Amino acid sequence: MAQMMTSMFTAIAALVSIAPAAAQQAQSAAKQGPPAVHIDLHEWGLGLDGRATIPGNEAVFEIRNTGSILHSFEIEGKIDGKEVEVISGRLQPSQTTSFTLRLPAGEYTAYCPVGNHRERGMLATILFRGSFS
Repeated sequence: MAQMMTSMFTAIAALVSIAPAAAQQAQSAAKQGPPAVHIDLHEWGLGLDGRATIPGNEAVFEIRNTGSILHSFEIEGKIDGKEVEVISGRLQPSQTTSFTLRLPAGEYTAYCPVGNHRERGMLATILFRGSFS
């Protein structure tokens, strides 16, 4: 009987020590916030290899003009049939900016809207996989 009580106590103690660790991991994940998407604007690309996938519905876009000329960053798509676009503003070489986007699951087009930069290859697809909650 004493051995059974010791075993039960050990099992309960193990569960008690696991619960705070799991809670701490969940809090740590929540504190980390949305994933960062690094955009390197340069002649003639965005630094995304043509595509980026966001596991949820929110991401922080960290944008830097690593090129030698003026660039900008735009994301566009449709939400409930309505055209939506977000533009970073124009960035001189070495300038940076960032913004957080929360979008429903779907594919969006990202590109540089300056001159003919889009046609020259500054174009990518951004896929948000999560749902709006």
